[in-house]
Amino acid sequence: MLRTKEKSSKKRVSLWRKRICPRCGFLNYINRLAIEAYCGCGELLFPENPLKKYLHRMPQVKSYNEKLSTVRQQKRQALKRTTIKKVAKKVIRKRLVKELDKIVSQIVIKRDEKCVTCGSKEQLTCGHIFSRSHYSTRWNLKNCHAQCWPCNYKYKMQDTIFYYNWYVNTFGLDEAKALYEEWKTIRKFTDLQLQELIIELNKHG
Repeated sequence: MLRTKEKSSKKRVSLWRKRICPRCGFLNYINRLAIEAYCGCGELLFPENPLKKYLHRMPQVKSYNEKLSTVRQQKRQALKRTTIKKVAKKVIRKRLVKELDKIVSQIVIKRDEKCVTCGSKEQLTCGHIFSRSHYSTRWNLKNCHAQCWPCNYKYKMQDTIFYYNWYVNTFGLDEAKALYEEWKTIRKFTDLQLQELIIELNKHG
């Protein structure tokens, strides 16, 4: 009888094992006799971490640089938001102030109809006895009068004595002193108060 070769029940074991690098995805062949094996990117492939299957359950701890970059990014975003709010608030306030100046100028020119210092009716503007830098009397109609552009510019930049003398002769010294005391007081307006003042002056006009 012919003898047939019996198939061995033992499976043939390869000398190499395959490992895919979790970092770069490169397929590596590792010798089974090796104690340690690393990928070309530096990732440890063998022996595997026995806690690997539990790593996804463990909380991820950020490094100091990652934490620092996160904090800086949050600060930049917060600063950007506050800057946008401040800019928007300034724009709204400038518009309100400009609208008030325009309304007061129209009221004063319509009321006086000519320059109070020289009598001219050309290039009329809104002049102020006391500087408009103080909001306490900037839109006070007692402090505002019609002036032509040359008079307003000249008395504002050079000498206001002629304008002041006209006011004293017209309204009296006591009224001038009271207006001066009101001008010296520091008064601040909120945006809501400016809006209310616009409504009130529109009714007056």
